[in-house]
Amino acid sequence: MKMYTRISILILAFCVAWGSFGQVIAQDESVTMQIDWIDISEFPEITVLVSVWNADGLSITDLEIENFSFQEDSGDPIQPATLQAAPNMPLSVGLVLDTSESMIGDPIADSREAATRFLDQLRSDDRAALIAFSSGLNPNPASLNPKLELDFSDNLEPLFGIIDNLEAYGQTHLYNAATKMVALTENEPEGRRAILLLTDGRNEPADVGDPEEAIQRAKDANIPFFVIGLGRGIDEPYLTRLATETGGLFRFAPSSDELGELFDEMAARLKTQYTLTYTSEVPPNGQEHELSVTVNTDAGIVTQVLEFGPVPFIPTVTPTPTFTPSPTLTPSPTQTATLTPSLTPTTTPSQTPTSTSTVTLTPTFTSTPTFTPTSTPTPTPIPTTLERITGSSAIWCPGVIFLGLVALLWISIRRKKN
Repeated sequence: MKMYTRISILILAFCVAWGSFGQVIAQDESVTMQIDWIDISEFPEITVLVSVWNADGLSITDLEIENFSFQEDSGDPIQPATLQAAPNMPLSVGLVLDTSESMIGDPIADSREAATRFLDQLRSDDRAALIAFSSGLNPNPASLNPKLELDFSDNLEPLFGIIDNLEAYGQTHLYNAATKMVALTENEPEGRRAILLLTDGRNEPADVGDPEEAIQRAKDANIPFFVIGLGRGIDEPYLTRLATETGGLFRFAPSSDELGELFDEMAARLKTQYTLTYTSEVPPNGQEHELSVTVNTDAGIVTQVLEFGPVPFIPTVTPTPTFTPSPTLTPSPTQTATLTPSLTPTTTPSQTPTSTSTVTLTPTFTSTPTFTPTSTPTPTPIPTTLERITGSSAIWCPGVIFLGLVALLWISIRRKKN
């Protein structure tokens, strides 16, 4: 019986160990993707820059357009319209190097060599900045110590000189250094921007600086932190958050002799990029939206979510009702008003006879009536005064002659009597 109990315990222990191993494998990220930039300047066409790496930290460079898909908010999947692999995109990278007293000896020497190797892999169109931090750090981004700090430039020679002369001393002002580099990187053009941070400790004194400010500002500006933690004295929970919450990556280095290889890995990660475009389906409402980018590779599937916007606001125009007027009646060509006057002349001794007309008018709609008289009145001649007294000349002319003859006869008789 005891033998059966021992065998059962062994089987149970094996199962627990196997289950734990399975959880580790499931948690191990075989594919890493970073959304570097979302460009909405040509909305509704959107450009997305992404980087993809395998579990060994090497860039995956053979992806096709079918390997990617997008999703806006909770909408349907959207396939990219174009894809372009860009292994040598211009890069703006900020180096943040811990020079506190815990880095004395091999750590500071190995970090100088690793940082120099990293800068050697940058191209002429890349830009870099440097903050070497300890307890003497001024958190104001407008105030730079020329012996330890340098703003972004494509002239890398001064950087090599500063790095070669780095010495370790003082405490670790980690929070202020990270925030200060974010402030410098925010001024660089959007696109391929990143911060590479190396530290072997935790923020000291603990109350100096704000641990959340660097994370939040980097998230808002879409600036990823690529963090290398050296040795066992690091604040691994915070460094992991600083990397993963900003879209970057955390790497642990047990000893400083591994720094060169890790810096090379970071350079390779930062120099490979895919440019994808798609047509957005979100409304032009002036608001921010959520974009999910999924990449499906032979090594695994990974999705990253990022907010973008606000998109342009285009007001919706309500169409104005169109009123169609009722048809206007057009008069027929034959519908012409006709005026037929009946003229009755009236003769008055003292004035011109006036015609009294009886008019019949039949207009049609809006046409202008045309008057066509059916008869033309004949004017009556005006009589003279004698005619008005004696009547017609055909009557009184013979009478005048007769009177004249009578007058002559009477004159002759009078002469004979005398």
